[in-house]
Amino acid sequence: MLLEMATILQRMGFPVHFLLAGPRRHWIRKGFKNRGIPYTFLGQELAKDDLSENTLSLDEVAKLYHGLDAYVISSRWREHPTPFWNAPQPRLK
Repeated sequence: MLLEMATILQRMGFPVHFLLAGPRRHWIRKGFKNRGIPYTFLGQELAKDDLSENTLSLDEVAKLYHGLDAYVISSRWREHPTPFWNAPQPRLK
């Protein structure tokens, strides 16, 4: 969903730039590269499973939330992704 939404926004002329962080973002990075959609990935781009190398601490995630204009939860298989519940907690401010 995120890749499709990013493509539409770019075609409409919106100045988008995506910040990606955390493990297992290889599919979206590849899609962004193929479509020329600007992004920044905070992590190591590895050819293998990057769960141990690119997992962020709660404090790191909180800092990223505060620097964003918008946050997209684009999960296709979760009813209510964890970030939805964690974001408003006082410890993330």
